[in-house]
Amino acid sequence: MHARINDDHGLRQQAEFARSLGFFGKSAIHPRQLPAIHDVFTPSPEELAWAEGVLAAFRAAGGQAVKLADGEFVDLPVADRAQRLLELAVQLPVPAGAADPRASDVRALVGAPRTSKSE
Repeated sequence: MHARINDDHGLRQQAEFARSLGFFGKSAIHPRQLPAIHDVFTPSPEELAWAEGVLAAFRAAGGQAVKLADGEFVDLPVADRAQRLLELAVQLPVPAGAADPRASDVRALVGAPRTSKSE
């Protein structure tokens, strides 16, 4: 929680620090703080691609630890983090009029139900 409602810079710094520690969200005391918090905690396309690759490799290895082509070591905690990131992405709203071509793929990876008839 960041008590200074008009301190967007301080809020963003706190949120970025929290995310660097592995947190997936932050409390707000005022609605004007939500855009900065959402901006910091919304997974980027690169993070989603990383998570998809990690889960695909982990599953292909039968749930055993595996070394990716780039040298990253993936074990259960890393796969769990990738899973949580994809689950978060599925829960985020898609802006009106925006296409979400990856939603079906991400839901298939995490086993989430489809949320609309258009998918």
